[in-house]
Amino acid sequence: MDSIPAADFKVLIIGAGVAGLALAQILRKRGLAFEVFERDDGARNQGWSVGLDKYVMMLSKSKRDPLIDVSRCLPSLRSLLPDELDFLEQASPNFAVGKPDGYAFVHSKTHQSLGALESPLQEPGKADFISAERVLLRRTLSRHLVVQYGKRLASFQRDSDGVAVNFTDGSIVHGTVLVGADGANSRVRSQLLSDFKSTPSQYVILHGNVVLAAEEYAPVLEQANTGIIIGEPGLRAYDVLAEYLADGKARWQWAVAWKSEEGDGLHAWSEEATAQELHRKATKWTEHFPDYFRLAVQKTGAEGMQTPPIKLLETVLPVETLFQGPVTLLGDAAHSMVPFRGTGANTALQDACDLGAALIKAAQAGGDVQQALREYEQVMVPRGRRIVLESQASDEQFDMSGGRLPPRPELDVGVGA
Repeated sequence: MDSIPAADFKVLIIGAGVAGLALAQILRKRGLAFEVFERDDGARNQGWSVGLDKYVMMLSKSKRDPLIDVSRCLPSLRSLLPDELDFLEQASPNFAVGKPDGYAFVHSKTHQSLGALESPLQEPGKADFISAERVLLRRTLSRHLVVQYGKRLASFQRDSDGVAVNFTDGSIVHGTVLVGADGANSRVRSQLLSDFKSTPSQYVILHGNVVLAAEEYAPVLEQANTGIIIGEPGLRAYDVLAEYLADGKARWQWAVAWKSEEGDGLHAWSEEATAQELHRKATKWTEHFPDYFRLAVQKTGAEGMQTPPIKLLETVLPVETLFQGPVTLLGDAAHSMVPFRGTGANTALQDACDLGAALIKAAQAGGDVQQALREYEQVMVPRGRRIVLESQASDEQFDMSGGRLPPRPELDVGVGA
């Protein structure tokens, strides 16, 4: 399969997370045919917040040099998404109240602020940083799209014209390109790279949702408009604004991640634990945290706990075996990571932008689809490998209990590393 006229070009996207939806919107803007398939029924609540950046800058009160990352999905999204979606700031709860997004980094023992990640005021289309509530972001990126829910991939077969996808309901669909945007447990990846397995993270993460009164969350907003991040060796936590409600109340999300030692049985326990047991464990892990964080955990109760906890996976693709078009991967299917640097969503959305641009160029110019996918993967794979490994390194170096922010790791993780 070499060149294909744009009229016959169709992209099959497995997974309706933010990256898969963004890719679909990018293709829609240029009039390319696509279909989006999602295994769930559309009712699943993905309540995590994600950060979208023009750049990442962490400023310390000790006036250390700022740390700048290369997670730059916002400029790419704004240039490629349809014009009516150029208000991604609306996915932030702060947009409605006219406040910029920002996080404070808090000392886990003294409870003092160590610095902040901040953005200028979020004028539509101009914010450098957006803390997007995932449900709101997915809703924004779903506009004008038809997502086929309840479609679980069974297998796929390549042929001379592209790829045929078989679903567990017995239906079959054919397209030019198949894109696995189906998360860390990707079924596309499991067939594409049958011998590859993601690595379970050492961290066990407990997650809760809670509604707080204005006076209960005010201490957080005194430090930053979006939330706080706390860390110490072996323990990571955040408390993030998710949604403003009536009567001054607001919905907040918090998570606490504990580094499990080999053989301690914590992962197995967490998968079987009741909501009450998970809540007691979260209360124990945060007993030395600031009062406002402990209050949020306390008021969550068992009913606000996510059960079972999300299982974190780390995915570092084997470079030498991926280039097998017309099938490719993006987002967590290609590079899932621990969330301690806030780069997972940025990287997934940048994948969507890069892949979308490559497919548009190939379709409109009648170019070589295989070559377009290879060029995309030559950028995506080493970038994803680097960011996953940097996330691992920040895990090891992240120590707010000692009053310092993590240094930017310098790693050599290029192609073939």
